[in-house]
Amino acid sequence: MRALASFALGTAVVVAAVVAVACSPSGASQPRDWRTSVDTIGDTIQVRTTGTSNPRRHAPVPEMRIGELEGADEYTFGAVSEMGVGAAGDLYVFDRQAMQLRRYGADGRFVRNIGRKGGGPGEYDRVNGLAVATDGRVFLWDAGNARVTIFTAEGEPEATWRMQGGFFTSNALALDSAGRVHTRVGTFGPDVTAWRTIVVRYGAGGAPVDTLETPRFELPFNQIVARRERSTSSNNVPYTASTLWALDREGRFVYGRSDQYALYRERPDGMVLRIEREAAPVAVSGAERSEREARATWQMRTTDPAWRWNGPPIPDVKPYFTNLRVVEDGRIWVQISQPGERNPDADTTETAPNRPPPLLYREAQVWGVVAPDGYYLGQVELPIAFTLFAARGDHVWGVQRDEMDVQYVVRLRIEPSLAGVGERG
Repeated sequence: MRALASFALGTAVVVAAVVAVACSPSGASQPRDWRTSVDTIGDTIQVRTTGTSNPRRHAPVPEMRIGELEGADEYTFGAVSEMGVGAAGDLYVFDRQAMQLRRYGADGRFVRNIGRKGGGPGEYDRVNGLAVATDGRVFLWDAGNARVTIFTAEGEPEATWRMQGGFFTSNALALDSAGRVHTRVGTFGPDVTAWRTIVVRYGAGGAPVDTLETPRFELPFNQIVARRERSTSSNNVPYTASTLWALDREGRFVYGRSDQYALYRERPDGMVLRIEREAAPVAVSGAERSEREARATWQMRTTDPAWRWNGPPIPDVKPYFTNLRVVEDGRIWVQISQPGERNPDADTTETAPNRPPPLLYREAQVWGVVAPDGYYLGQVELPIAFTLFAARGDHVWGVQRDEMDVQYVVRLRIEPSLAGVGERG
């Protein structure tokens, strides 16, 4: 990859710095368990943090919740697939089951429905992404109708842009600070196992201006494949390495390979920021390996009933991270692998032949948070059964499921604050 090549070519250390304290919101310095060093080597700025093998975890506390088990339609959720947050904290929530985009105030009160299911102006079919601009306009990628619809801050349809189609997924639209729209599209060759992702960038007025190749590392072969007649299925072997990437607010990539705790961030000056953190790998337990192998086997046999394992074995250790997000304030959130724990709520009843084997083990949801300049801020542990949609400053927005699998839209406040922690003081 370009970033790796440029890092390897650089030899001269231009500047180095070590930071062992951080400024608190009140301005006082607080000692931390970690140290951060910064080196410039060629065209790569390397930010490395050590002493973070067991950092304190910041715990979010509930601040606002929207939802009811039974009640008015505007306060019940079936399958929230997209969410955006306005500058004042107002929420835009798309419920895929209800096929409805709703707006709520920062206090959680319902404001209005926006658009409806259909193919006409202001209507949508299958939604792939949602983003809220700084001026309050809402961009909704309607992949079913192959278009992006722009709604005013008042919820009225303002414009429609025709868009290249893609696979139906979620969180596949990004809006950068210049107002450019980016959509994530899957492409396939003759063999469906060789599919890849590209990003299409659109300028003002919806004209496509660029196609971006997404970052890709050369990784060891890690797939299992099942073929039967005209059907082919492929999946990565559980716990194997993958390339993860996200777009920042300037439309540039942040990326990494999950078996190395190093992230790369493209900079506007052509430099590459390499972000490293000291971390110990997490072992895959025997129980986790067995249930993941059983689940993968069941899935492959839905294509080929005689399928037998044809990929590399499940690794002994987990990847360092499993998810990567660049949130609204430019911070990088990295979901970190954790030791497996027995899920007390798992269904242990015998599984029907047409259902996959249950997963009895789960991991705590822990995210490492990094400042835009690569300085480590700490860890945040989000609740179990919480889906992260947005974060800004010390607030997190997402969907929380209760023990009855009822969905609630919630806002959490991170305590203690991450403000100023680990950043240049």
